Amino acid sequence: KLTRHATLSSTNLSCGRLWVLLLAPFSHKSIGEIFHTGVLLASALGSFDDADVSFPLFLALYLVGCWAAWLAKSVVWGRLLNRDPFGSHKEDWGAAGGLGAQMIFLARVRPEARFQFSLYMIPMPLNLSAWQSCFAHGLLDVFQARGRGGFERQSMAHLAAWAVGWLLADAWTKHL
Repeated sequence: KLTRHATLSSTNLSCGRLWVLLLAPFSHKSIGEIFHTGVLLASALGSFDDADVSFPLFLALYLVGCWAAWLAKSVVWGRLLNRDPFGSHKEDWGAAGGLGAQMIFLARVRPEARFQFSLYMIPMPLNLSAWQSCFAHGLLDVFQARGRGGFERQSMAHLAAWAVGWLLADAWTKHL
């Protein structure tokens, strides 16, 4: 199965498939998700460039944010809090954690930045601040969560990703 090679799970990691750490954040369920994520990343990249943030930090925020979201959803929520023995074995993919970490980072270092809000590639007549955009996209992801405990699981994932962005923004501003 292709998912064994492109999704993040403790099973994949324990089998030595370490490449899933790089592939899962870029794996998506549909062309629409890929396009939507690409638009958000391209928009964020310009703001990172305006703040003189290096591309390696941009990429690190994305990857570590995705990994933190997976740990929060699968290990903390699934395995520890929900006591699901297979919680950390569930496959995960996508960019929500990475984008969340990047958005909170931008809100911390460039609070004056403005973003055009879009609802799945449909531009809305909303020009949001970095903080508003961060929370709007987070709420959108959280309220779309499906399945038992989906709301709580996604909330925990976004909080973990936001913590990554917050901590890296603190470290980055201290070393300017």
